Amino acid sequence: MNVDRWFQASESGLITPIRPSTNVQIYDSIVHIRHVNEQHSGNWICVANNSLGEERAYIELYVIRPIQVNMSPEYLVADMTSTATF
Repeated sequence: MNVDRWFQASESGLITPIRPSTNVQIYDSIVHIRHVNEQHSGNWICVANNSLGEERAYIELYVIRPIQVNMSPEYLVADMTSTATF
């Protein structure tokens, strides 16, 4: 079976063909994404066909942003017997 096309479906249902770029490479049935971000989240569709017909595979990709913590103050000096509050 030959993989002909890859698509990404948005939350609104819009289906967009995946085009190879600097960050997205397609190797037959494999999509390689560099620098993955939240925009890559969603439903991906692989369309393959041969002389007997066409088949589709649906993949749901979740990209979760890493937690970010900002502490203020970043540095605090306190005596051993005192209370330090951040």
